Amino acid sequence: MKPTAKFITMLIIVFILSLIWEYSHAPLYVSNMLIKNYNYTLIRASVIDFLLVGFIFLIVSIKNKGIKWIDKPSLADYFILLQLLLN
Repeated sequence: MKPTAKFITMLIIVFILSLIWEYSHAPLYVSNMLIKNYNYTLIRASVIDFLLVGFIFLIVSIKNKGIKWIDKPSLADYFILLQLLLN
C-alpha cells in the first residue's frame, strides 16, 4: 500500500474511532452546549481530533521530508509523536 493511501486510511480510521469515542462517553457530561447541539458538538470534536492527528503527521513528515516514514518509523519519530501527543 502506498504511503498516501496509508495516510488517508489512517485519517478515516481516526475520524471513525473519534466519533465512536465521543458518542460513547457523551452521556457522562451535562452541558448546555451538548444539550442544544448534541450531534454538532460531537462531530465538531471528532473533526478537531482528525485535524490534530493530521497536523501531527504533517510535522513528522516535514521533519522526514516526505510521508514514506510511515512505513518504517524511527525511534526519533516515535519520540516526536509522543511529545506532540502529551502536550
